[in-house]
Amino acid sequence: MRERFPYARPPRHITVPTKKGKLPIRFNPYNRKTISQLLSAKWDPSCQASNILICNATATHVLIENGWHYLACHRCSKKVMGDDGDLWCTKCEAKVELPIARFMVRFEVEDHTGTTVFVALDSEVQKLVRATAAERQRIMQNLR
Repeated sequence: MRERFPYARPPRHITVPTKKGKLPIRFNPYNRKTISQLLSAKWDPSCQASNILICNATATHVLIENGWHYLACHRCSKKVMGDDGDLWCTKCEAKVELPIARFMVRFEVEDHTGTTVFVALDSEVQKLVRATAAERQRIMQNLR
């Protein structure tokens, strides 16, 4: 990947929001998983802390068929529904006049046990590209 992207930055640590700020995820054997282990795991939705895992995999493709961003409510960041002129937030139950663009990038990743798709959301992608989705969207529009 480095050969294809010589400007790539060093990896960033994954953090978890807590009451005391953001703490780095501890790299211990219990939260390291391969792709095949992730795909066969039983997930406990009631315990999010136990669902934080580390997977050492290589991103092989960025999947942009479904786009790289979505329009979100400026109050709650949930994806808005509807057409450009008539956007609605189902969480706030309100019309959204000025939606904001937020990142949602899908990566195909692989390791020695298999291949799957990971999704990186807004805050993590902003750290990688050092810009907001709205800024990137403006750049793309100016290139046209």
